[in-house]
Amino acid sequence: MGNGVRYVMSAEDLYAENISAKVVQLRNILQEQFNKKINLLLESKRPRKAYSTKGKLCSRKLYQTPFNDTVFSKHINNPTSDTTIIMLIDASGSMENGTYVQAGGETFNLERIQICNAVVSAFANSISRVVNDQIKLEVFTKTSADTASGNMGIKGAFPNLTRVYSNTRKSKKATTDRILGLKTRSPMMKKFEDGRTYGIGSSTPEYAVLPALHNWIKKNVTTKNVVIFNLTDGDTYCSVNERQIGNDFTKLMREKYLRHIDNVTLYIDGEATEEAKHIYGDNIIGTDGDFVAPMFNELIKIFNNAVQ
Repeated sequence: MGNGVRYVMSAEDLYAENISAKVVQLRNILQEQFNKKINLLLESKRPRKAYSTKGKLCSRKLYQTPFNDTVFSKHINNPTSDTTIIMLIDASGSMENGTYVQAGGETFNLERIQICNAVVSAFANSISRVVNDQIKLEVFTKTSADTASGNMGIKGAFPNLTRVYSNTRKSKKATTDRILGLKTRSPMMKKFEDGRTYGIGSSTPEYAVLPALHNWIKKNVTTKNVVIFNLTDGDTYCSVNERQIGNDFTKLMREKYLRHIDNVTLYIDGEATEEAKHIYGDNIIGTDGDFVAPMFNELIKIFNNAVQ
């Protein structure tokens, strides 16, 4: 690209070499809490008894025959793997800012992205260990590569959607522990002729990635239902061809692409204010208090509605 610099895509530089012990501790606490609640997501999908005009005769209901002929019982089995949860982690530069979060009676002071990493890693572990991956999980980071004007024929900080974990694609690298090391970094790298490689900073594309995600879902997701779980600290900013994208654009993208898709936003270091709901919708959960209970309440409600 000139001056001995070229641009490359590198997944390896998305991860820190060392993971903070505090991040691991937070993940383990959250995982213990998630383990107690994850089964509730499948509760409505378990075999249940129903009464109809066909099946096994139920002697206890025979007295109803003069006015009701549904005196036969049968078990209804609903599918247990009809939902894919897609988690979108905001990996923009502002996610390096520190904030406080409470879990298990302890207070943690961590980077915002480290909190996201702990939540996602704990959720992935719980799905794997408690329900044997019956719920499909895909994890992406959303970033905007801050490149100089004109690079690659694109002006501005264009959006990137990077898949970093899947429980449907078994890979030695794609582990739940590796999620803990995600950094605020775009996969776009500067590589110099002398071999040096530098990461490029990242802005916040938010839902500018939804068109690409929508296409990916159509080609790759086989389950009946999809839930988008967004983890962010808000404040959209990226630009393509000198057009700046902000929160109003995020709202428009949500209304267009998530109109028929259930979605939840975990607002890191934020509150579920009316302004935040205007951008992300009513299913927004702040982390200024206990966020585990409301997070699962929203997911349980979505999963219950999916089988009705």
